[in-house]
Amino acid sequence: MSGEGQRDRGSARDEREAQGPDIGSSLVEVLAALIRGRHLSSVVPIALARVERDPLVRAAHFRGDLMRALMEVPGAFWGRHALLYDRYRQALRRSAALRRRLPVEERMRFWSPLPAPDAHGDVAE
Repeated sequence: MSGEGQRDRGSARDEREAQGPDIGSSLVEVLAALIRGRHLSSVVPIALARVERDPLVRAAHFRGDLMRALMEVPGAFWGRHALLYDRYRQALRRSAALRRRLPVEERMRFWSPLPAPDAHGDVAE
């Protein structure tokens, strides 16, 4: 393959990464973006839609890790997005109620630190 073809694919990938994950993104990609605090305007609505359906959804590490990552979103973001914050609070309450029903060990795992993504932005599964 020519160097130009490789550059074209590379620049397309760079452009996609600059825009952030889209609605078709995997939960692992959404989780990684949340942990890194990147593209929050794009990934928070995706994550909220998912945790509204299943508050304890597992993206990569443990049940509820996507909700746990939403808990790390800075308050300044929520201050600018009141409607998203209302949705987050409702999902958080549901998550808390469901977590109370889990075995103690699994409940405590929810409070584990979320691992940082690697240099490529990937989160180990």
